[in-house]
Amino acid sequence: MKVTIERTTSHYKLLANGAWVGGDVSHERFEADESMLTKTFSVASGITVTWEDGVKEHAFPFNSGAFAGYPPTCIPANGRLSKLLR
Repeated sequence: MKVTIERTTSHYKLLANGAWVGGDVSHERFEADESMLTKTFSVASGITVTWEDGVKEHAFPFNSGAFAGYPPTCIPANGRLSKLLR
């Protein structure tokens, strides 16, 4: 089944003193097969997925930090997107 994916990516800059500051935010929108949404799919700073039947669901990086191996936080927690990203 085809889905529409809207992905947001926050870009950060490293200052000379070693501090990170927020930079630009980019947005991309594309259509893909839902099979592309697996546990290896990058949710970047957050995604919104819209299915052909109009249902919208969201996923964000793990809310306690970007730790490897943790699934993203999905809204709703028991929706279609959650099942695909785990």
